[in-house]
Amino acid sequence: MNKIILRSIPIAIILVAIVIPRAEADEIRPVSVPVDSGACCVEAVCAGDMPEEGCLALGGTWYIDQDCDAGFECPKCGYYVVGDWNGSGRFNIADIIEALRWARWPDYPGPALICDCLGDGTFTFVAMDMNATCSFNLGDIVWGYGRLMGQPNTLTPCPECPPGPPPSPRDRR
Repeated sequence: MNKIILRSIPIAIILVAIVIPRAEADEIRPVSVPVDSGACCVEAVCAGDMPEEGCLALGGTWYIDQDCDAGFECPKCGYYVVGDWNGSGRFNIADIIEALRWARWPDYPGPALICDCLGDGTFTFVAMDMNATCSFNLGDIVWGYGRLMGQPNTLTPCPECPPGPPPSPRDRR
């Protein structure tokens, strides 16, 4: 019976048990290296470089491997997908249908992202500007529909307010 047990124990474990005294074995632990800092954006302002926990405590969005001091600019309206009305993270026919419903019935829920893109106090449906006019109207809906139907239209955001980089994966809520 003892022979079977010894044969099933890997030789490395036996050597570790013999070579490393118990006190030293307790000190050997796997170490994970945390990411020290990244850029923290609070209301489109780079609040500084800090650990993720500190940024989230401020209510900010944390961008790993970015540096405020090195010129990282926080996106004015955050990360978004051009044409994404419902905030699903992609542009598809559901977004066109939702926009048409809102255009027909103004009491219908608005888009997921409304932002003061130009900084003039006018809040726009920034993700729904698909033809780079910095406004949202029926032309954007027609432009987006054409794109879905195979037209060579390019979904182009307002040049004053392009989508920012996606936040760090752990910060997506």
